[in-house]
Amino acid sequence: MPFASLSVDSALILLREREPIVLDLRDAASFERGHLPGARHFSDALLHELVKTRKWQHPLLLYCYRGHSSKEVAQLLAGMGFSQVHELDTGWQGWLHHRTPTDPELPPLLEASAQGNLAAVRAALAQGGDPTAATLDGNGAVWLACVGENPEVVRAVVAAGADPNHPNREGNTALMYAASAGKGVMVTLLLELGADPSLRNVDDTTALELASDLQSLKALRRAMGLSRT
Repeated sequence: MPFASLSVDSALILLREREPIVLDLRDAASFERGHLPGARHFSDALLHELVKTRKWQHPLLLYCYRGHSSKEVAQLLAGMGFSQVHELDTGWQGWLHHRTPTDPELPPLLEASAQGNLAAVRAALAQGGDPTAATLDGNGAVWLACVGENPEVVRAVVAAGADPNHPNREGNTALMYAASAGKGVMVTLLLELGADPSLRNVDDTTALELASDLQSLKALRRAMGLSRT
C-alpha cells in the first residue's frame, strides 16, 4: 500500500508542517460550498499539471466525501510515481465532524514533537508534559515525533516513557505510519527502540504490508526474520 491514510489530526499536522498540495475529489458544486484550506478541485488538467511540473516528491493530500474514492486515486497516483501520497481516511465528512469548539489544542509536548523541535520537547517534559498523551484520534508522542522526522525527538519521548507500540483508534502504530509514509529512517529507529513489527491494525495489516519505501521494507523484513541476508 504505497500511500498513507491519515486521520484528521495527522492531516492537520501535515497541512501545517509540510504544505502539501491538497486535492479535492468531490464534485465541483460540493467543492465550491466548502473545502480544506488551500484545496484545489481535482481534474485531468490538474493531474497533467502535476506531472508536467514534476511534483513527484511533493506531498499530496487527497480527500473525497467519506474516504473511499480517495484511496483508489491515491493508489493510482502512487503507482504513477508520486512518492508522498496521503489521503484523508474519513474524507470531508470526517473533517467536518472531527473537531468541536470544546476540543482541546495539542498539548505543548505533542505540538513540539510534531514540529521536530527538540528544545521545545525537552522544555515541555521538564514542565511536566505527559509523554503518554495522545490526540483525539489516539496518535501519541512517538507518532507525532515521526511526523516531525527528528530522530532525537523520537529518542527523547521514548526515553521519557512514550510507548513506541502505542496504537491509535484504528490500531495503527507509529511504525505503521512511518512505513506507510515512506519514512525509512524513522522505521529503522523505531525498530531499534523496541517497536513491534508483528502488530496488526484493525484492518489486520502490519507495518511491512504498509511499507512504501525500500529502506522501510528492508528494515521490517530484517526485523521479522524474512531477510535473505
